[in-house]
Amino acid sequence: MAHHTTQSGSNLEKFDKQKKAMEQHFNTFLRLTSEIIQEDHETLQHESKSKASLAEVVAEQRLSHRG
Repeated sequence: MAHHTTQSGSNLEKFDKQKKAMEQHFNTFLRLTSEIIQEDHETLQHESKSKASLAEVVAEQRLSHRG
């Protein structure tokens, strides 16, 4: 019976190490993801501005063609 206890103890240690490693990977993943999201957000803002100005140009051209 005592052997079983030490066995589960070492399993718990292994599990704890794996858990810590997973947490580190997860934190790294979150940090990288948030950096990528930040970059995407800035890119999207830039793109939406240029799309908006493009839409204005197209609208002006259509108006000038009608006149």
